[in-house]
Amino acid sequence: MCEGVTSDEALHRFDLLRQHLFEEDDAWYAMRAEENRLLYGDTVGRKPKATASIPQRRYFNCFYDSFKQRDDKFNLNILREVLQKEWAEREKLNEYEEEEFYSICRCAGNALGVTAWSRRYRTSLPLVGAEEFGRRMIVTEFFAMLLEAVFILEGLHRRTISFLREPLARKAIEGDEVHKWVESRRCQVERERREESMFEAEERQRELAYHNWKRQQAYQVHLFEKSEEEERMDVERLQRFHVGIISQIFRKEHMEAQYHQLRYQMRKRLLSAELSRHIIGNEATERSNIMVLQHDQFCTLQAEEVKSFLWTRRNTLLNELVDRERGGEGCVYAYM
Repeated sequence: MCEGVTSDEALHRFDLLRQHLFEEDDAWYAMRAEENRLLYGDTVGRKPKATASIPQRRYFNCFYDSFKQRDDKFNLNILREVLQKEWAEREKLNEYEEEEFYSICRCAGNALGVTAWSRRYRTSLPLVGAEEFGRRMIVTEFFAMLLEAVFILEGLHRRTISFLREPLARKAIEGDEVHKWVESRRCQVERERREESMFEAEERQRELAYHNWKRQQAYQVHLFEKSEEEERMDVERLQRFHVGIISQIFRKEHMEAQYHQLRYQMRKRLLSAELSRHIIGNEATERSNIMVLQHDQFCTLQAEEVKSFLWTRRNTLLNELVDRERGGEGCVYAYM
């Protein structure tokens, strides 16, 4: 395609050339019509008729000649069956040719965008229509080749333009690419350095947080052990104190009981009923006093134990409060 010719002008030239070939070339049309008449006969629906001078063509003439000079019914029947078979095969061949022509019309109609051609059968086309269809097919193939040549020329023209402008554009692109590559490399190095520093800082913070947590755990364990030891010592002291008091009271009561028992045995005489009732009443009174005293001492011991437990619970709550203030909300430590 020459320079300065637009796509609309090229399409207009294409239409003019197509109309000229399709409408004015009568010699070409006559040649194609004669060729189709010789190939397909007068019409497609009728079978071609042979001339009187040209004998009918048969396959294997020697096979047909073998039936001559034989007039018996068996040979005539065989010859009739052979002719019927041959005619059936010729009918099948004609059907196959018609189906092939229909397939060609359908493919051509789909390829060229003419839907009417896709619905045509070979038997429905007269001689003039078949010739017109053939001319359209040839014109279409010619202009397809012409259009392909136009596209090739246009591609070559554009390639020439690109080859002329390519060196300058390539230099500009290479310079821009070098600048962008240097800038991207610098940004990449800075980003990698920032990521590495951020990773080191996060690792350092994790290590510090872990060491702080371990130190808090050790300190909490130390406080718990110390408070537990103090509480155990308090409990042991209270137990020793109460055991000593109880043993002293028991010893005193035992000695007094032994004294009265010995005194009673030394008398070895019967007591009057009134004196016996008086002694039994005094003994019951003393025993009641002893039981009341034991009950009071047990209540005192129980109160001391409750006080010790509350003191221990207070120390535990204080430790948890200190741990929350130092380690933050949500930190719970399991005490052994």
